[in-house]
Amino acid sequence: MRYTIKNLLPGTATWDGWSISGGAVTNDRSEREALALRLTGTSGNWSAGASVPLPALAPEHRYYFRAKGLQTRASIASSQLVIFSQPVTAAMYLQDIGDARVYSATGSTGASTAPDDITIMFVNRYAAGELFLFAPVLIDLTDIFGRGYEPDLAWCDEHIPFVIDEAELWTESGLELDLITDRTREDVERVRAVLLALRDGTATAQEREAFLAPMKGAYNYVDLNRVGNAIYFVSVWLDTLCGVCAGVDPKRDWRETDIPSADDAERYLLNVEAIRAALPAAAPPAPVDMDALTWQEANQIERILDIVRELILRIIAAWTYSGELFAGET
Repeated sequence: MRYTIKNLLPGTATWDGWSISGGAVTNDRSEREALALRLTGTSGNWSAGASVPLPALAPEHRYYFRAKGLQTRASIASSQLVIFSQPVTAAMYLQDIGDARVYSATGSTGASTAPDDITIMFVNRYAAGELFLFAPVLIDLTDIFGRGYEPDLAWCDEHIPFVIDEAELWTESGLELDLITDRTREDVERVRAVLLALRDGTATAQEREAFLAPMKGAYNYVDLNRVGNAIYFVSVWLDTLCGVCAGVDPKRDWRETDIPSADDAERYLLNVEAIRAALPAAAPPAPVDMDALTWQEANQIERILDIVRELILRIIAAWTYSGELFAGET
């Protein structure tokens, strides 16, 4: 799977645009094309650091921050690397001397956001210290992977590469999609029954729990994000595996409080239809609109994506049969 990773922080390689206190940029111990920020202090209870204004951040998005560090001097594990910002705030003890490592954290923005600074502080309370920092990165995980599909910190540390401005990330995940194509009338009736019980105050604990979780008989922001993510994945597979550009732009960060507009609904269905038209797949047409969407139409939308996915798999299998295993063999 291919993802486009964008670093939201300026000056990743050179620290241009950063306000620096108690340190200086140096090419000593530089990391590839990234210059190091050397932070130093001479006595107890001091701190040095750097800050930079952030771009506008999306509300309720999850972000990943990372910088590589090398501590050369410290006293009895008293040093900390502290990150202060609206999306990510973390304090990490720096216990390794002479061993470069990654310092990272994840965090989410609130329902409303405003431009903010991100500040990196090197704190050493009891003795002189020295820290080299390389290549700070801030990534919008929700924008890249879709709401509800953001990877955890360990995955980010392992897979997200060194990024100056923008880079391609390839993973080994297969061509699998999170789709629902088997909704039934009973699923819809189940939702209606739970809603009536909630209205009348007779809902059981099990029904209240079911209502809070995604229900097959309902269609809400969870489904919009799930299908938006599937559209995105299929479009990437079409591009990278079949050389076909579907020209889609799915929204993948719907929130529970969002209400789709008529333009949103049209864009949603046009994206599905564009995926359907990208290959000669025997798929049903997308619904003409989202008004009074039926469970059959909901199944139909996701079945289109699944049929195109299956056709991509057959194309890959045909390559293997005719090109890699048998062509030219005697």
